[in-house]
Amino acid sequence: MRVVHAAHHALVETRLRQRARDQPFGGHAVEPASLLAAIDHRRRTGEGRYLDFSQAEASVHFIAPAVLEYLRNGTVVDGRGNHSEHHCPHGVFPAAGDDRWVAVVAQDDRAWTELAGLIGHPSLAVLPLADRLARREELEAAVSAWTSRLEEADVEERCQAAGIAAHRVQNSPELAVDPQLEHRGHWVGVPHSTHGTTIIEAPRFTMSRSRVWPERAAPALGEHLYEVLTEHLGYDADKVAELAAAEAFD
Repeated sequence: MRVVHAAHHALVETRLRQRARDQPFGGHAVEPASLLAAIDHRRRTGEGRYLDFSQAEASVHFIAPAVLEYLRNGTVVDGRGNHSEHHCPHGVFPAAGDDRWVAVVAQDDRAWTELAGLIGHPSLAVLPLADRLARREELEAAVSAWTSRLEEADVEERCQAAGIAAHRVQNSPELAVDPQLEHRGHWVGVPHSTHGTTIIEAPRFTMSRSRVWPERAAPALGEHLYEVLTEHLGYDADKVAELAAAEAFD
């Protein structure tokens, strides 16, 4: 795949000392399970359920290593930006032009050997990962000095040709015409009630026998209000009209 997410997500400040009593939850599993349980409860009893599901609970699994580091070792992990403990150089570097950038990662020793040659420092190619991490600022400054003289597309092409993980940082118009995303069918046009056809992202995966492509956009605010009130909550037309007259839906 040509698109390489070359820079790790920056770790946000965890402040785990203040939240040591909180238990981490995997939002990707808990949220749909909770919703399905609430629907099942309503079907069996006719009663609704209140779900309290915060953003922290939904996303804390993204920093699971930092959570475990604190719970097991008492260490609060600081933000590391684009740095990595497993790859070096690993970052987003300036390219020629106004606010142009390119992500470059030496994903292994072989890639570093190639990168060292590209940036004009072949004598550094012998450095193992431990030494590169210790000299990270020096090495990334050397990469920046090289990338800043070139267009980001040129850096991307040269690195990828040498087997180095790299990709230009793109804005929205550039992403919309990215050839790899087009090849993967990433952008899908779907009907929208107020915008005609709108472009959304497709799922990141395909299945051999099942269609998982989206067929419509998200509804507009209140688009299905009448159907929900009448078909699911059992309100008659007079009741809906009464609520509308009272501006309950405004």
